[in-house]
Amino acid sequence: YMLHPVETMLHPIKTMLHPIKTLLHPIKTMLHPIKTLLHPIKTLLHPIKTMLHPIKTMLHPIKTMLNPIKTLLHPIKTLLHPIKTMLHPIETMLHAIKTMLHPIKTMLHSIKTYMAEIR
Repeated sequence: YMLHPVETMLHPIKTMLHPIKTLLHPIKTMLHPIKTLLHPIKTLLHPIKTMLHPIKTMLHPIKTMLNPIKTLLHPIKTLLHPIKTMLHPIETMLHAIKTMLHPIKTMLHSIKTYMAEIR
């Protein structure tokens, strides 16, 4: 029985690949239950994916329309960033003042309530 010339050529490659195949086998065996577990999930997700497709198709022209607006807004956003950074410590300071004033506000409210009760 003569080996076909192509087969003869492929034989050393096949021999080389054998240990790799042997190594991969337990991994394949290990992955099988995971694959089995994922199957019903995949089946469940399919109709959802099908349902979402027309919505995705519908949203595409809107996304395309919004792109030039997004492009226009970008330099404005870039300009505003240092201002935002500058305002941050001021915002932090105002928050601290507001927190400090809270007990005073509560006290004044109590006085107001007390005065209303006297009358």
